Amino acid sequence: MSEDKQILPLRKRILLYALVENLAYWFIGSFVWIPWYFSEPIGIVTMLVSVPVITALATIYCLKRTPASMWKKEIWLLIATFIITCAIIDLLFWVTWRGNPILEWYLPISRVGIGNFIGYLEMIISSVIALVIALRFTRLQKSSFFNRLDMRSLAVLGALFFALNLYFAITYW
Repeated sequence: MSEDKQILPLRKRILLYALVENLAYWFIGSFVWIPWYFSEPIGIVTMLVSVPVITALATIYCLKRTPASMWKKEIWLLIATFIITCAIIDLLFWVTWRGNPILEWYLPISRVGIGNFIGYLEMIISSVIALVIALRFTRLQKSSFFNRLDMRSLAVLGALFFALNLYFAITYW
């Protein structure tokens, strides 16, 4: 990526990061429900394996939208947007719609809360690891592989995976 590339305004970057996290969230949910439906432990393992990989890919995709010289600062905005987006989705989908108690969902001392805490921690750690890897490998900085999806495509894919999750939640849970 060239350093003279036009930087998106802050509001557009936050919107992009929220769209990417929304897509990642619903994408993970679209395939994790299958093992979770049959076996909770296997579903948990699937989630623990898939969240870091998808989050790392999402992180690199988002970082590619700014010059590499800004990545060390931009990662914190990216992580904050990812965590806040996830917390809002959890609040709307799991607490409001599914009726889970809010304190059980967010407190790391409850069974569900510890799982969410670990998931959010995984997102932070995998984003930082993706940053370190991307900074070390010039090929990732120059790669055009992560430039293929625009904001409209992200929104459409996010809506598609959201619809799949709703179908699975209504049909199987």
